[in-house]
Amino acid sequence: MDKKLFRSILWTIFFATCLVAIIINLDKISGAVSFLSGILLPLTVGFCIAFLLNRPFEKFKNLFGKIFKKSKKPHSKLCIALSIITVYIIFLAIIAIIFGLVLPQLTDSLKTIYDNRNVYINNIVEITNVIETFLGPDISLIEELEKVLISLIEKLPEYIANVMPKIFAFAGTVAISLTNILMGFAMSIYMLASKDMLLRQSHDLLYAFVPLKYAEKASKLAKTASEIFGKYINGQLLDALLVGIVCFIGMSIIGLPYAFLISTIISVTNVIPIFGPFIGAIPSAFILLIGNPLDALWFIIFILVLQQIDGNIICPRIVGDSVGLPAWWTLVAIFIGGGMFGFIGMIIGVPTFTVIYKMLKKSIARRLEKKALGLTEKSEGN
Repeated sequence: MDKKLFRSILWTIFFATCLVAIIINLDKISGAVSFLSGILLPLTVGFCIAFLLNRPFEKFKNLFGKIFKKSKKPHSKLCIALSIITVYIIFLAIIAIIFGLVLPQLTDSLKTIYDNRNVYINNIVEITNVIETFLGPDISLIEELEKVLISLIEKLPEYIANVMPKIFAFAGTVAISLTNILMGFAMSIYMLASKDMLLRQSHDLLYAFVPLKYAEKASKLAKTASEIFGKYINGQLLDALLVGIVCFIGMSIIGLPYAFLISTIISVTNVIPIFGPFIGAIPSAFILLIGNPLDALWFIIFILVLQQIDGNIICPRIVGDSVGLPAWWTLVAIFIGGGMFGFIGMIIGVPTFTVIYKMLKKSIARRLEKKALGLTEKSEGN
């Protein structure tokens, strides 16, 4: 028997056995993964924070490097220390603003909506009456819709009462995990400070235990993934922040209510490509609709203009061509990522597919080039 064929059969049997073993012990494996992820939570949190702050850290390190460039003594450690201090002061300031300014504003907006629920019921009745007058009296669908909306608003206190225990449970979970979060925060500082050493050690470990051919491929893959994820995540977050600020300013100028609440919704959902603006605009428009239909109309016009500005001016300048994924594959990435991991999956699905797409595109190009060269040599030989 051919050695290559025999080796392929052995590998097939091996992978099939592993797959069957995983399926049989899926519960035990998921439990072990859950237990291991709990232990590694500080490391995961630290890595996520360090990865998020890596690009601004590098910017500040280059800036401080230029400032101390004229000095005869090396100041690399000083540049790193100053960069870390600057980045984390900004990071903590943003967190303080979120908890000190955004949360109270959101609470006030939600309280206002809750207090005005009776007004909203009357507005829904008036809106349905206008629709019935315009379309005719015999429209049971409108009546059913009116009943559903009124029922939702009347049961709002019940929904809030059911949600509150979950909120307290979540708060308890956050309180319990606070130690892990603080440890992760501290670890992120050490990760950024020791980034060059950690990268060098990872490089040496990879090339020491992995064959050279695969080590080089893994190194290129890691470099590509880091570059794409870094540019994309930071760009999307900055773009979402700017869109939220512009949305708040625009709604305040127009005089629309719940400007802070709706701007926060628009900002958060804008992180999701393509569908994000619509996901945020639909509930926001409904909030305004039950208060005043004219406000909802003005909001829809404003948000369409804002998304055109974001899609054609703001986003291209910030995110740039870091994605480079065709529209069809972007949709596939969002659907698959969202289906597997929910909201987070919608965000990380696009850069993940971008890495796969770019690596696969290079591999296909190399294979086609080899085949074309082989066909050329064959035709010349004939």
